[in-house]
Amino acid sequence: MRSVLAWSDKVPERNGEKFIVQDIAFRPDGTQLVAAIGTRVMVYDAIDGTLLHSLKGHKGIVYTVDYSHDGKRFASGGADNVVIIWTDKAEGILKYTHNDSIQKLVYNPQSQCLASCTISDFGLWAPEQKSVSKHKVVAKVLSACWTKDGQYLALGLLNGLITVRDKQGNEKQLIERPGPVWTLAWSISQEDNVDVLAVGCWDRTLSFYNLSGVSLGKPRPLAFNPTSITYFSKGKYLLVGGSNRKAGLYTKDGIFLSNIADLENWVWAIRARPKTNFVAVGCEDGSISVYCLVFGTVHGIYQERYAYRENITDVIVQHLMTEQKVRIRTRDCVKKLSVYRDRLAVQLSDKIIIYELESESGGAVSSYEMRYRVKDRIIKDLPCSLLVVTSYNFILCQKQKLQQYDFSGKKEREWVMESLIRYIKVTGGAKGKEGLLVGLKDGSVWQIFINNPFPIPLIRQNNPISCLDISSKYPTPGLSDEEAEKLILTHPNDAAGGKSGNSKHDGGWKETDHGDGTQTMKFGDDDDNNGRRTGGNGPKGDLFDMALNRQASYGPNTGHRSSAAQYRVLQVDERVLLSLNPSDVFIVKYPSPLVRHKYFKNMIPEIKIHLSPHCRRFFHEEDFEFEYLKAGHCPCCRVPEMEALDSPSNNDGDV
Repeated sequence: MRSVLAWSDKVPERNGEKFIVQDIAFRPDGTQLVAAIGTRVMVYDAIDGTLLHSLKGHKGIVYTVDYSHDGKRFASGGADNVVIIWTDKAEGILKYTHNDSIQKLVYNPQSQCLASCTISDFGLWAPEQKSVSKHKVVAKVLSACWTKDGQYLALGLLNGLITVRDKQGNEKQLIERPGPVWTLAWSISQEDNVDVLAVGCWDRTLSFYNLSGVSLGKPRPLAFNPTSITYFSKGKYLLVGGSNRKAGLYTKDGIFLSNIADLENWVWAIRARPKTNFVAVGCEDGSISVYCLVFGTVHGIYQERYAYRENITDVIVQHLMTEQKVRIRTRDCVKKLSVYRDRLAVQLSDKIIIYELESESGGAVSSYEMRYRVKDRIIKDLPCSLLVVTSYNFILCQKQKLQQYDFSGKKEREWVMESLIRYIKVTGGAKGKEGLLVGLKDGSVWQIFINNPFPIPLIRQNNPISCLDISSKYPTPGLSDEEAEKLILTHPNDAAGGKSGNSKHDGGWKETDHGDGTQTMKFGDDDDNNGRRTGGNGPKGDLFDMALNRQASYGPNTGHRSSAAQYRVLQVDERVLLSLNPSDVFIVKYPSPLVRHKYFKNMIPEIKIHLSPHCRRFFHEEDFEFEYLKAGHCPCCRVPEMEALDSPSNNDGDV
């Protein structure tokens, strides 16, 4: 999670006097922000921070503001003992008074009832009432909050008491805390639909209670005095501000996740803009800042298993074939995660946890198993931008460095690349000898085997790498390399005797009579390309893609799911080879006749690729031509010859 400042405003000092942001409130539709600053009520455009109104109705400091649930009115109160009701057009329409200064105003979320709290009492007022019903309290009211259904009102007092009242003002529960209760917030637990009261107390704790006054767990210790708390994102998180000069994001259970902003003064008010990820923060120096919280996607995938972060603290692992899901609750901020075969690595704020699949029967782990248990914990804070896991190791990326650790936390190996690392992918291999694909910002792609200290260059281009993958395939064992190459270079119509229906050519257009009452017209080579891409089956499917999907889903025995626990190249038959477009296929040939050719298929034909015949490395075609024309040799092996760039035998001229 990261925060981006959307806008800010600060009321300047006058005659050496500072103006404190005492309270802020959003209109329910999120279009306006009302703030209590000095003796004025400031109304801002919540989107861009434009000051719409500066209202002068109060003669003393304004301590509190709040908006009604329908957005038609807002109220303000302060040291002059006066409560003013304003329309959404900033017009004052009504006043009423108390005998003491107004400390807190809160509108009922289901009605127009307004609770106004002072040093000695609190009042309940609604438009249909002729007078304000007032009720005495034993100490100064510091905070107040209604339940979401509007049935109960909680008041936090200076002496540490929390009194819960019904809509008529009658006391229903009394909760004791050891310090002043400066801030309160009600939410509804999503699990059991129970009202939960979050309490920020000046004994430096954050505690939780239900409507019956029963404590929900132990109080969470804080390193500061909380001044303002509010629930965020439908009750999933808590926003907390206070004397630590920070605005923080916490779980709904009070576990710290991340700082939203580091400020220069105490935070006196923090509120979430409704139905958005924007948060407003009011400070002691008279500044209001609105931040946008950006929750990045944290996820990983390996074959049929997809893992992703939810609610920042939970990890969901989904089996894409069976659609089964399992939730792992970490109770900490999940920063990175990676899944590979039967391993799952999760990086938290100060540790990395390695999970492994566990068989329910205690035997061998099946490909459908979804039970994870903790294998190892590495209690180290290892900052990184990327994380991948293998059978016995995990690899961290830090700028240009790749660092390999075992599951005990011991660093085994380090690679330093030429540029910033943008992407890592585990391609598989024997346990302890897995391969990695590494994409760099300078456009180069390298292959690394984790038991080898020397990276192998694969591709170099001018554009930064953002994502990459590789598909390697071999012909079936019954075919020789010469036969496979001939099939790839053979046009489907040639293999069929050069006939495909009755065709007529006219100015580059080809008319085909299919014999079933249908005719088609195609221009030039489009028919050839389309025929190859569909394997001669028309638009119904690509034979190579079908073979690739079967390989991902099934093992070598038809009808049996594989464990997907080992890396395999793709074996294809004559029919698939014949369906391939020659310009999409690269054949890597080796000098030794004992080493079979390797066949690669470009999965994105729009990106033109060149295969160097000397060093057998891949390049972006335009980049290779540019480098060759500039330097006169291959940028990798530096051989001063440009052999057969457009030769169809190398299949690298038009990809």
